[in-house]
Amino acid sequence: MIFPDLLSPKIHKLMRFNLILQTLLAAIAIQPARAADIVVYGDSPSAVTAAIEAAENGKDVLLVSPVEHLGGIIVNGLGSQDVDARAGNAAPIGGLTNEFFIRIAKAYNRKAKSPRYNFRSSVAEQAIDDWLAEKKVRVLRGKRISEAEGAVMKEGGRITGFTCEDGTMVHGKVFIDGTVEGDLMAFSGVSYAWGREGNAKYGETVGGVINPTHEQQFRVKVDPYNIPGDTSSGTIYGVQNEAVGTHGDADKSAMGFCLRLPLTKDSANKITIAAPEGYKASDYEIYRRFFAAGGINDWLDGPGTVSANPRARLNDLGSWHELSANFYGRNHGYPDGTYAQRKAIYDEHRRYTQGLIHFLSTDPAVPSKIRNEWSQWGLCKDEFTDNGGWPRMLYLRSTRRMISDYVITEADVIARPRKGKSGEILQPAPPVEDPIGIAWWFVDLHAARTVIKDGQVYNEGAFINYQNYAPFGIPYRSITPKRTECTNLLVPSALSASYAGYGAVRLEWTYMILGQSAGAAAVLALEEDIPVQDVAYAKLAKRLTARGQKLSPPAATKLSGIIVDDHDAQVTGQWLPSSFSPGFHGDGYLHDNAEGKGSNSIRFTPDIPTAGQYDVYTIWSSNPPRANNVPVTITHEGGTEKIWLNQQQGGYNWKLIGSWRFSKGTAGNVLFETKGTEGYVIADAVRFVKKDKP
Repeated sequence: MIFPDLLSPKIHKLMRFNLILQTLLAAIAIQPARAADIVVYGDSPSAVTAAIEAAENGKDVLLVSPVEHLGGIIVNGLGSQDVDARAGNAAPIGGLTNEFFIRIAKAYNRKAKSPRYNFRSSVAEQAIDDWLAEKKVRVLRGKRISEAEGAVMKEGGRITGFTCEDGTMVHGKVFIDGTVEGDLMAFSGVSYAWGREGNAKYGETVGGVINPTHEQQFRVKVDPYNIPGDTSSGTIYGVQNEAVGTHGDADKSAMGFCLRLPLTKDSANKITIAAPEGYKASDYEIYRRFFAAGGINDWLDGPGTVSANPRARLNDLGSWHELSANFYGRNHGYPDGTYAQRKAIYDEHRRYTQGLIHFLSTDPAVPSKIRNEWSQWGLCKDEFTDNGGWPRMLYLRSTRRMISDYVITEADVIARPRKGKSGEILQPAPPVEDPIGIAWWFVDLHAARTVIKDGQVYNEGAFINYQNYAPFGIPYRSITPKRTECTNLLVPSALSASYAGYGAVRLEWTYMILGQSAGAAAVLALEEDIPVQDVAYAKLAKRLTARGQKLSPPAATKLSGIIVDDHDAQVTGQWLPSSFSPGFHGDGYLHDNAEGKGSNSIRFTPDIPTAGQYDVYTIWSSNPPRANNVPVTITHEGGTEKIWLNQQQGGYNWKLIGSWRFSKGTAGNVLFETKGTEGYVIADAVRFVKKDKP
């Protein structure tokens, strides 16, 4: 033992100096992890790109995540990104977002040069972690803002810091809310909405209750009552004992959430999905009645495409059907709920989904073919290893939405005037003057409630407008709060939008684009020491463009050639119009409903202005239920030629089917027939393009 009083004054002084030095070094080591010039709060894709953008601009940035795993839903099951013809075939994706998808591709193939949009969650998470480490972004994980009053500190309309649940205090100069839930925004006193505002609020046509609802609707009759026909017996599980309501009315509903599930058949990597604790088969009575009535869809018949491969793997089991794992009506308390309430909603969704898969795998009410298919699938051992193979979060399709000086609405999304149910005409909004990214999606609203109509189960709230939409610029004003509420906060995920408008911007790659733009704006605000509302758009646009961002949609180009659409064709037999599946020309397409084989045909006849050699194209929306041997006969100047189309593949774009010489006038044509086909035959449009040389 060393007695202090026996030490020389010189040694004693040295010991005190060492103690002070250690304390200072400890403080220095801790402090940078709790303060930064730019603080990004969140775990969503926008939080990641915002932090990286700030770091690549040489700024002191701190990424504070409320959870341990960064990336949001793309590291929690959403492994299939909607990047296809519906989204401009990646035309709006540039900058850091494109770099992320290239990094994903390189994780699978080091020599890859093109982006990849389908991936495993664990691959995405590793790519994000490596990216952040490479850019030396400081990260605090598992630091959730306290729900206590005053946890977010403000002075003079500016956030100065916030306190986390564990007492950690975070300080900064500019803040970015990179949560989908909009938690920092809400706790900062910024105005926001949740639920459906109703049509009247912004003059929309689908901003509230949607009655009638055509999408994701039951096509068979299912009785909603515990005792069929007895309205006094209560409703079966999953059905809300409510009427549909008046079209356009406001309410606090939100479109259905679900778990995005990676699944596998590989016994070496499979976790069997057993019945959850407290499982009751009666909770799935709605599925029993649906099957008994002859109901089926391409979710219930088995995960993904039916495969005999014993090692088959599915990266992402989504839900968007009348019956699937979208648990309509059970999530309405989530958007503005407490952390405990959100956890309870997650737990209920997980239990219900687990029980549903067990039900589909074992219950005798399920057709044996379907039972056999589901029973072969299980969770992946190599995904979500800290959560038993289950995603750690729900797919949140709509939560809080900021209310700012610019609110994105249905009018921003539509390409041409839209007539509402009452005859009102909604005009498209003009292009914005301050675009910071491109939204290239439609008003995409899933069902919000499962209710009762005419004594039967009825899904309310789905609206998916493939027919009338166009890419549009997302304004900088939609990610900045009102000046009177906060001057140093940017909100790229829970941005300012109506319920309907948000349906077009809620894609993960859109969040990533907006995250980078928010990061760039934060850098400018910091450099010039100005409110985020005063960032000069010209400077921001110049910086974003230099960083590879795409800010405005490309000018529309008129298709060359002569186009004969389905409504101008000669129809024989029974054909049904539809716009259910995307990837069509005009307002929709015709299909034979997989019936009337041999008696249904459709002839596309062009009026050729000048004789010559023409390339002939057609278009269809491809899906597994389509026919793969559609006979098509081309009548041309030299006679006829027959080809066969596989409509299960290759859709969404115009496909060249051949080149023939046509005489002037209407002697030539293209005939689609259904004889000998199995599945749905699609007849949409045919395009004739004259070649420069014969």
